[in-house]
Amino acid sequence: MGEEKFENTEQDQIDKTQEQLSLSAVGADMESSAEQDPVEVQSEPNKIQDSSEQQSIAGNTHAAARSDDKVDKYKKLKISPKLTGNQPRWAKVLSVAVGVFAVATLLVSGVLSQYYKNKTLPNVIVAGVDSGGKTPDQIKTQLSSQLEKFKLTLKIGDSKLEPKLSDLGTSVDVDKTIKKAMDAKRKSGLVTKLAFWKTESIDGVVKVDKDVLNRYVETNAPQLIKSPVDSQLKFDPNTQKFSISEQADGSGPNIVKLQKLLTATGATLTSQQLSVSTTTKKPNITTAKLEPLLEPANNLVNKNIVLVGEGFTFRATPADIASWVTPTPKNEEIKLVVDPAKIQSYVDSVGKKISSSPVDQKVLKDGSTGQEVILQAGRNGTELADGQVLANAIAEALKGQKDLTQTMNIQTAAFKTVNMNAYDKWIEVDLSEQRTTAYERATPIKNFLIASGMRGHETPVGEYAIWLRVRSQTMSGGSKADGSYYSIPNVEWVSYFYQDYALHGAWWREKFGAPASHGCVNMTNADAQWVYEWAPVGTKVIVHP
Repeated sequence: MGEEKFENTEQDQIDKTQEQLSLSAVGADMESSAEQDPVEVQSEPNKIQDSSEQQSIAGNTHAAARSDDKVDKYKKLKISPKLTGNQPRWAKVLSVAVGVFAVATLLVSGVLSQYYKNKTLPNVIVAGVDSGGKTPDQIKTQLSSQLEKFKLTLKIGDSKLEPKLSDLGTSVDVDKTIKKAMDAKRKSGLVTKLAFWKTESIDGVVKVDKDVLNRYVETNAPQLIKSPVDSQLKFDPNTQKFSISEQADGSGPNIVKLQKLLTATGATLTSQQLSVSTTTKKPNITTAKLEPLLEPANNLVNKNIVLVGEGFTFRATPADIASWVTPTPKNEEIKLVVDPAKIQSYVDSVGKKISSSPVDQKVLKDGSTGQEVILQAGRNGTELADGQVLANAIAEALKGQKDLTQTMNIQTAAFKTVNMNAYDKWIEVDLSEQRTTAYERATPIKNFLIASGMRGHETPVGEYAIWLRVRSQTMSGGSKADGSYYSIPNVEWVSYFYQDYALHGAWWREKFGAPASHGCVNMTNADAQWVYEWAPVGTKVIVHP
């Protein structure tokens, strides 16, 4: 029932509307018919009334017929025209005014668009200056003028600095600033463009290189810098254990804030004073990050790392292992890292203790009997091979928290036998006998007592050759701090055979036959002169125990 009543009500409304439209249409047609079929006035006076009556009847009859036809047509089309009168005068005036305004607006917009085609729109403020209606070149000139007058003062505590913008890694991007000014208000709607009283401010585009800025401030204001102190894993050789040192905050210039202040100067590009403030600098490695590493680190230093071979045994101490371990930041965490390079350094030190160069055996052979006299006994050399393999093995063991006993690859280098008869001239320095002998092939020509290097300043053992001769000079050395300094003038007949070691006269020495020098081979001036004149540069010198 409710739905049926609703449908009927709706239908009634439709019917009433159609009826009103029909009546309206009929009235309109009747008016139209009256206008289209006016009654003509006859010129004959006797027929006026009759004709009028006839015409009136005929007109009414035809109008009624047309009205009936219109109503039937509207009904067939199911349209009910509304009965209405003529449009009010004020509405017509309003419509015309709106149209005129729209046309005027379009004309004004077109004219202004053409005028401001390559200029900024009105009331565009660039770096604090009204720049409406200016071309890009005019804005560029304006910005250049502002930058020439621009002065910046940095206040750092009680001191002031006046750096150039370039000193601070700061510059104004003029081209980008001009582009932003030319685009200002253009992307807005027509109404906003025509609202000339509204302003739009464009800041100068300021670019700051943070690294350059930071270097300038740190260089010119070191008093602001207090470096933070990282926590550290410290090894105590007495307890043979690691402990964690305390961290401490630091401070430094607030570069982020200063960068923002410099960027903000683009709003007006007028001279300004900026204060450099400080901010807290946190340590990179904190106590909290190291605490989980303390126990693993102490476990590592107690591992047994042993290298053996050819009668040698080397055991790494807890201090050795501790030097190989380094807490290292990785992905915002601290990891306990075993440094292979430090292990390699340890292996190299072991190699030096094992390795020795071979010592050639020096002999003299009698030409007539063929008998050999050994001047210097030969000795094989040794060297540690595959040191990298050892270092890698140690690193892998420690990474796995394991002990290691590794056999070293020690190789032997055999000595050579040298027949001194092959040399026309050569000099033997016998340290055990404290005697020097000059030879021509296998024949000793002259020998004399010497004073070689005393303990702590031993004369180096080996095979050398005279490389420089000096007639006379002042010799000095030692240290004033420990009282070992010496300076001796007029040292004569000097024959250098290895670095700064030489055979030379010692006028200040009364006795020879025992070690007494700082490393050189001392002899009397007369003996030194004989050697100097007999042995040219290149003469072989053999020093042996």
